[in-house]
Amino acid sequence: SLPHSLYDLSPKTLEASVISETQGDKMNFENKPTLVKKIEAVTKEHFYQPDLAAFLEICDNIKQDPNGPEIALSALLEQLEQSAATYPESASLTLTLLDFCFKNCGYQFLFKLCRGDYLKKLKNLIEHGPYNLGIWNRLLTLIKVLGLAFSDHADFQPINALYQELLSQSIRFPNVQSTEVELLKRMIPPLGIPGALRLAQPAANTSQFLQGIRENLKYASLNRHAFDDLLQNLARSPSDSIKRTQLQPASMMSWIVPLHA
Repeated sequence: SLPHSLYDLSPKTLEASVISETQGDKMNFENKPTLVKKIEAVTKEHFYQPDLAAFLEICDNIKQDPNGPEIALSALLEQLEQSAATYPESASLTLTLLDFCFKNCGYQFLFKLCRGDYLKKLKNLIEHGPYNLGIWNRLLTLIKVLGLAFSDHADFQPINALYQELLSQSIRFPNVQSTEVELLKRMIPPLGIPGALRLAQPAANTSQFLQGIRENLKYASLNRHAFDDLLQNLARSPSDSIKRTQLQPASMMSWIVPLHA
């Protein structure tokens, strides 16, 4: 007869079962697209700080692959579904990477967000909340910023519709900074360009994204010369010209000085 639980298995059989399951997980990981592997690797819960250089590299990979937006959105939302309730560190990293993608992967990424079932997945995440307070607020903030930024863009009306629907359900959204909304708006091509032509345009590149960072650091005074040198080098070759450690939060703080310090 079949065992009723793991306690009915012999130690040898149990060990073989664990080994088989581990090998199966490894095989499944190896069969995943490279982009999915990278996303999973940088959003694991044992990382306490985002690897900003790796995030930018993933954004570049998404733009270079015709299927990049679809692959990345599926991987990011699956990771968020798995981590939101139980692994806040992983969920936080996933939300940070998703925010990077919205601001750096251009029209194609946002277009795919509106055309698949990705917004439905975001809605389901909200309906199954609340989660850890920090994750809950960041998720709501992300949706609010998207909704406000795209409120007058016909191609992205499904995003604003989701935001308005959640408002009608008495979901209380956190306050957001206008600079966040404006930064996202600048990543969208002009409304006068037809959707088909905008889809064919290259996505916003790394230098555009970094220019947005420069313009929106109004809350800080910078060592502008050193910081601009860093960004210029990154814009020329984001993957190779500087070391990843230069983009870690601790290193970035050497260029950013709070106004009220």
